[in-house]
Amino acid sequence: MDSPPGWRDVRIIASAGVIVCAHAVVGYAVGMWLPAVAAVPVVLVGDYLWNVYPPAMEPLWLRHLTRPASGCCMNTFAADPGGIGAPALLALGLAALAIAAAAASGHTPRLGNLLGFVPYLQRLAREMERP
Repeated sequence: MDSPPGWRDVRIIASAGVIVCAHAVVGYAVGMWLPAVAAVPVVLVGDYLWNVYPPAMEPLWLRHLTRPASGCCMNTFAADPGGIGAPALLALGLAALAIAAAAASGHTPRLGNLLGFVPYLQRLAREMERP
């Protein structure tokens, strides 16, 4: 699949989007599992270490498991699909593990004010239906 000149490969952009969404899911799962005061620092430090430490490791194959191939591919080169898909697959596995751990824990999920705005939405829908 060819990209327009100056643009990255669409697969690399899609892989990066999957990774960002998976990290958001992990943050949400950790936030449901831990108290809010502890969840934010744990997620920030854990995500920082996840993205910074493996590229500094010596086995070269570990360097490519945290982020998609950025800066490697020009329009004249074809990126290996395994190098693009592996970080996304690992991030999805990490998100599934976090959701499973949060679901298996004995904590009740905190919804916060998520459902508190439903009456306002119902009232807004009724007002919009009026002529």
